[in-house]
Amino acid sequence: MSHPTTPGNKQSFGRRSNLHTITITKGDKTRKFTVRPAYVATVSGILGIFVLGYLGATAYLVMRDDLIGASLAKQARLQHKYEARITALRSRIDLITSQQLVEQQAVESRVQELLKRQSELGSRSDIFGDVLKKAATNGLTPATVAVPKSRPQEIQANMGSSQPLDGVFKLQSRDSTELQLGALSGTSSPFATSVLGFAPSRVDNSNTALAYFGQSGGIFNAMENSLQDVETKQISALKELRSNAISKTKKIARILKNIGVSLPGEPTENIGGPLVELGNQEDFATQITALDAALANLNKTRKTVSKLPVGNPLPGQSTSSRFGRRVDPFERRAALHSGIDLRAPRGMPVRATGDGKVVKAGRNGGYGLMVEVVHGNGLITRYAHMSKVLVKVGQRIKAGVTVGKVGSTGRSTGPHLHYEVRYRGKPQNPARYVRAGTRLKSLL
Repeated sequence: MSHPTTPGNKQSFGRRSNLHTITITKGDKTRKFTVRPAYVATVSGILGIFVLGYLGATAYLVMRDDLIGASLAKQARLQHKYEARITALRSRIDLITSQQLVEQQAVESRVQELLKRQSELGSRSDIFGDVLKKAATNGLTPATVAVPKSRPQEIQANMGSSQPLDGVFKLQSRDSTELQLGALSGTSSPFATSVLGFAPSRVDNSNTALAYFGQSGGIFNAMENSLQDVETKQISALKELRSNAISKTKKIARILKNIGVSLPGEPTENIGGPLVELGNQEDFATQITALDAALANLNKTRKTVSKLPVGNPLPGQSTSSRFGRRVDPFERRAALHSGIDLRAPRGMPVRATGDGKVVKAGRNGGYGLMVEVVHGNGLITRYAHMSKVLVKVGQRIKAGVTVGKVGSTGRSTGPHLHYEVRYRGKPQNPARYVRAGTRLKSLL
């Protein structure tokens, strides 16, 4: 390669005036090529591109496996992450579903329990009816009996069938908005604390059936409190009736004790057995048993009283001669008056003062026309000086039955009734029995 210069021209910096020339000599042939800058640039560019492409291809071939491996690893990590997330979500859904199934069963169980309690309380009305009839028979004022309302049936109606529908338990909220416990959105426990320990949902469900059932003041607690209140009132009514029966029996016993009559106590001979505690004294059955025993004792006491001569043979009539020592109206000397004389007009009805059996009916010496009645427990009564006898020997009579009419037969100075009460053959003061009858009237 030569670089010819023009004679007389000096070489300087800047643009060459002559182009490069390439001379190729082969034998006697010579060829010259002029190298232009554009060609050089083009060739250099092509060579550069080729070199870069070669280097890039070589680098790709060398690093291809690593790049592909990294890409696959990244893709695998993403896939694993997504699969783990999906698995977690599925597990969460399964847990929520399981929770709701358990809570559904708990709700159904609780409703069934409420229905059972309500049914038991409602079925007690028949028992209460019998008890109140016994109480009324024995002169006790029937207590008002609480009866449960039908709210548990309303709950069951709102809940629909007790069987789950397609795995979804439907409830009705207060505003009649249907809510499904199987729904994933807004899911929360129907109780204050989930049976599986999940935290309450952050969804505002203040007007939903879940909150209605779950809050401390929800319908379940309200119904339980209502049923408990009914049961408490029923037991209180039983206690009140029993207390009244015992109190009335004791009052009757005290009155009878004043006239020397003792009521038979509970048998203590020829009985026995192991001691078995009753347990819960607040139990309904226990209270029914106790009340029944108290009413039976009161009824027995009343029957005992009904046989006692504690009535008034001539109600409203005054006493003309008292029981005890007096001056005999015929002999005019001190004597024992074995009864009381009741002043009354002739023909006035004379009534039996207690249940009993007539053992004498007719004339009996100084008694004139007399009726004698045996009442039991060693007690007899006599009704003397009557003008007419209206009963027969052997006849059983009730208190208040007319046994004769006032007269003045026998040893008598005028129309009146001589009335006697005898205990084991000894005369007693009839006035005490009449006063006892007046006090017992409000208790029988």
